[in-house]
Amino acid sequence: MKKGQLMSQPLTYIFAILVIGMILVFGWSSIKNLLGLGEQVGETKFINDLKKNVDDTSKLYPGTSIECSFVKKTGTTNNRCELLLPDNIKGMCFADTKNEVDFNNIIFKDIEEEIRVYQTTGDKNIFFSTLKNKMNPLYLEKLTTKIPFCLDFFKKDQKIILENKGRVVEATKA
Repeated sequence: MKKGQLMSQPLTYIFAILVIGMILVFGWSSIKNLLGLGEQVGETKFINDLKKNVDDTSKLYPGTSIECSFVKKTGTTNNRCELLLPDNIKGMCFADTKNEVDFNNIIFKDIEEEIRVYQTTGDKNIFFSTLKNKMNPLYLEKLTTKIPFCLDFFKKDQKIILENKGRVVEATKA
């Protein structure tokens, strides 16, 4: 072997190690981004399903109600209304910020702070407590609640009752 050939071989190995390292770093980054996207899809589906059930209830006869279960896996209850929980959510509260809110029923401190902020504007009625990525509070025009309440999803069998009250749908804890 010539002297020049010995020097080119280690450079080839160094280059190969750098390329493999870059592939691993970018691959890991892509996987993390995909997992984050999956969480966002779960949250969006949950919110859309909740909106759909409120809209469906508003189209029923006044006085008609449906019971909705919050589940980690569909098909685990006999309810026709099952809302699949995203992995990120630990609880949620229903509080109509257009009216005075009794904070004794709000069990999550982060939600209590948010409700106090929105109390002046009155444009939110569903609040979320999450483990990681924050979910923005919602305002569903057709939804109201007389008494604010929260659901802790670390406890089993969390349900709400959606009742058509004519122009609005009232949410109550089951």
